[in-house]
Amino acid sequence: MKTTLTRIVTGISCAILTTSLTLPALAAEAPAKLEAASASISFTCALPEAETATESAGVTYNADGTINVPTDDSVKYIPKDGDRVLCDDGFIYEVKDASRYDNNVFAEGPVGELPEPTCDWSLFPELELPAAEVRHFVHEYGDSMFIRNLYETRRMQYTLYNALALEPSAWRDGKPLATVQLTIPAELEDYNGCFWPWRASELENLVASCPNSRYYVEAWDYYSKGIFQYTRYCVVSL
Repeated sequence: MKTTLTRIVTGISCAILTTSLTLPALAAEAPAKLEAASASISFTCALPEAETATESAGVTYNADGTINVPTDDSVKYIPKDGDRVLCDDGFIYEVKDASRYDNNVFAEGPVGELPEPTCDWSLFPELELPAAEVRHFVHEYGDSMFIRNLYETRRMQYTLYNALALEPSAWRDGKPLATVQLTIPAELEDYNGCFWPWRASELENLVASCPNSRYYVEAWDYYSKGIFQYTRYCVVSL
């Protein structure tokens, strides 16, 4: 009889769209009690190198314990002290202090769930999310990391949709005149306006002042010297 050791992930919990993750753990099934004394027991170990965390966890773990950030908007990565994040350039960035995450002293409170529709969002073109990115920068006084936050990018998108629904001049024949893109092209970075912490009013006021614009949005989690600083919300309106 053979008992196989497998790699599993435990400890997934959600509250207000937050996720707590643990590193993969090894669990072994105990061999069944033998009735025949002559029976022999052998054990094999199956630990595939490509084994990763469950898809619902939002992040995956590599064989060395490093983290791959989410590649979609189903859940956002919530960092923990000691996390080792694999950057796009291969650098492993260790999170030393994540206490500021969704805990900005200037914020009214946690950002909470994504906005609910106040209009028919199907009237807007379906938008494809950009690829996940983890950018690493080397500085004289310590490395920094920017993680593209796809979940918060959706927050910006949905907030714009609901704001546009309140502007009659933003519509013609039942179709929106404004457009929304989920990345900011390099040639428009000089026009980039960023704010933090999250304030829906930043986008709502922008729509009220120029409802027929082309909006480009993206959100980034910013770390410096291993410390989470803030989520940066970026928008361009043309």
